[in-house]
Amino acid sequence: MSGNSEPANGGPEPRKPFHWRGLTSLFTTVNFLTLAVTGAVLYASPQGRVAHWTGWTVWGLDREQWGAIHMVSSLAFLIAGGFHLYFNWTTFWSYFRSKLQAGFNLKRECALALLLMIVIIAGTVLGVPPFSTIIHWNDGIKAYWEARSVPGPYPHAEESSLTELAAKTGVPLDEMLGKLRVHGFEPDDPAISLKALAAKYGKTPSELFAVLKGGAAALPGDGRAGFGRKTVQQISEEHGVPVEQALALLRDAGIDAGPGSTMRALADSSGKTPSELAGLIARAR
Repeated sequence: MSGNSEPANGGPEPRKPFHWRGLTSLFTTVNFLTLAVTGAVLYASPQGRVAHWTGWTVWGLDREQWGAIHMVSSLAFLIAGGFHLYFNWTTFWSYFRSKLQAGFNLKRECALALLLMIVIIAGTVLGVPPFSTIIHWNDGIKAYWEARSVPGPYPHAEESSLTELAAKTGVPLDEMLGKLRVHGFEPDDPAISLKALAAKYGKTPSELFAVLKGGAAALPGDGRAGFGRKTVQQISEEHGVPVEQALALLRDAGIDAGPGSTMRALADSSGKTPSELAGLIARAR
């Protein structure tokens, strides 16, 4: 008797048909693990503006890429779940029908499952412990990342061109370009964004901004804590501009202010940002 596994006729063993049900089960499992990993990464990630400014990544992927993977994987999980139900419909329906015919005996378990889900949703919406604790942990993680980063001059500054950045921070464009060139960063065009210039040299926007800050006193609107609480007089003194001249500049811009007016209050009433108002004062130097 032959010890090989060939059929009696000596021909090749027929190929097994592809197991679509097995593929669906395995894919659903792998997809679930992917959702668990992406969810954990996004939970531990900094806020979007901090992630963009500092070039935050995990395994080479930035926050937007992790979010995109999580979103697409969630949709794939729903589709895979539909196929899983389709391939196992006979088993599912037989089990469900047998329970109905015999009398559903999991009434307490079903009611408890629904109640638990309602409690989770309601507790999260109302912000009560322990659900609020999970949210507070997430806030703490984001605060940790923000404390470790060099703050930007204003939200999404990395998307601004060098020309826009100079105008909003009150630093002359030539001075800004000079600082970059001294440190080996050569902008091809002032219209290039800070993000693009940083990527060109393998840096982050925050690192490039630190170069711009390094050769001068604090740039107006440099993002330090409490900047919005500074008054017109304080900003004027920081940049060597007479307060009367600063008030005149603000009046010319249609902004009624006094020496004690804060940047935040003026920004709220004028529709501008604190950094734009400080830049207006700083340009009078």
